[in-house]
Amino acid sequence: MKKDHIPIPVPSSRFQKVTCKECEEMQVVYSHATTPVTCNSCGNLLTESTGSKTIIFGQVVGSAE
Repeated sequence: MKKDHIPIPVPSSRFQKVTCKECEEMQVVYSHATTPVTCNSCGNLLTESTGSKTIIFGQVVGSAE
């Protein structure tokens, strides 16, 4: 039985490059993070968990993939 016609599911979550609004430092963040992520240099809050996707307070530069 061939299974070539069954599509492989593509994940909706990804790793994103986010820059802090205050210090402009870049950090890699998971799009469905369950814990709040803070900036490594200034301590500013970058993401907040909502249960599914996170709310990103920094600027998304692109995908880390």
